[in-house]
Amino acid sequence: MVILKNYIQWMVKLFIKKEDSNEKSLSKKIAIKLFICIITIISTCIYGLGSSYAASNLQISIYAGINAKSASASSGLGDSHAWIVIKNLGNPIKIGTYNLGTNKSLTMGLFGNTSRKGIWYNKEANDRGLYQNNSNTVYLISTVSHSKISAIEEVMKNNNYWGLLHNCTHFAVKVWNASGAPSIDTSADPASLRSRIMSKSGYKTGNTHSNWVNANTDEKWYSINAISSTVSNKEILSRKIIDDDRVIYIKEDKLIFIYE
Repeated sequence: MVILKNYIQWMVKLFIKKEDSNEKSLSKKIAIKLFICIITIISTCIYGLGSSYAASNLQISIYAGINAKSASASSGLGDSHAWIVIKNLGNPIKIGTYNLGTNKSLTMGLFGNTSRKGIWYNKEANDRGLYQNNSNTVYLISTVSHSKISAIEEVMKNNNYWGLLHNCTHFAVKVWNASGAPSIDTSADPASLRSRIMSKSGYKTGNTHSNWVNANTDEKWYSINAISSTVSNKEILSRKIIDDDRVIYIKEDKLIFIYE
């Protein structure tokens, strides 16, 4: 910026300085060409910085919806649900088992009332009209780095099961916090998450944000580590982590199942 300031001062002096007309004309031409070069360099740098920023970032949103128009919009908690929306701002990426193109969005939620229980992509995209377009549906949005994708995938891998004590809300909060977005405390259900979101500065309401409106609609089941049946509260409370990559469930001292 100092160089640009000095150059502008030089140009002003050049244009008001008295000198031979031919010499002055040549100097002006040189000055104009130099000015164009400097503006071009500055513009290129600004565009490059912007492109680099966009190419390595995601927009992530955490939603909590209550009083949905139909229980089919829920994950098994009556007429309420919590979920994540992710928009890819740059180069194509993969989140879990889903390929997400440039400027494309997906939704992601945990379900216990589906034929295949666990994490689903884009169910909320198809059910958007079932959520209220008012303060019954609230969300936060944050821009985070692509480098956080691995942390998000780790949460997905280790939390692909549903129960009343491990429902859509727990999953959405864990993904949000793993992404590097401003942290939200654990919530028991979408209603309590809604209250937490509304306590944050900059929260928004409704179902019309473009990232959700334009999200992909191809519903896909995330099958990694999925448990086919709903896990009971007692089983969740007795969960044990083995070697950080295996989870076992024990009920009444009997092994129920293991998944890796």
